Amino acid sequence: MTRQDLENARKIYYQLKIMRERVERIESVVHGGAIQYDKEKVQTSVKNQHETLLVILADLTNEMEAKEAELLKLKDEAREWAGTLPKFEKAIIILRYCHFLSWDEISEQLGYSSRQLRRIHGEILWQIERIV
Repeated sequence: MTRQDLENARKIYYQLKIMRERVERIESVVHGGAIQYDKEKVQTSVKNQHETLLVILADLTNEMEAKEAELLKLKDEAREWAGTLPKFEKAIIILRYCHFLSWDEISEQLGYSSRQLRRIHGEILWQIERIV
């Protein structure tokens, strides 16, 4: 487990969040919602629009499945690595990189200021780099 792996897990998590929102918008259009145009209106048939949207939806779904598999692998590695840490440090890593909580949310759960948590987190990451 490296610092880059941990950062990639958070990045993938947020990419998936955006992709899910996009899938929801496309599904609402395909299932009877209105199509909104960001640019000039182009006259096309409803059938072509739905076919195009279904292709985009299929591509997005496939991409999401691949990203979800990668994220699951990174989360498993983070949990395994965090298991070697003291209990408090383990909690910080699990909450940040497996549950993807913000510093304020972690602060609330652990009863430390977010500034203290970021400092401890930095020390943990420094240890990772030193070991690797």
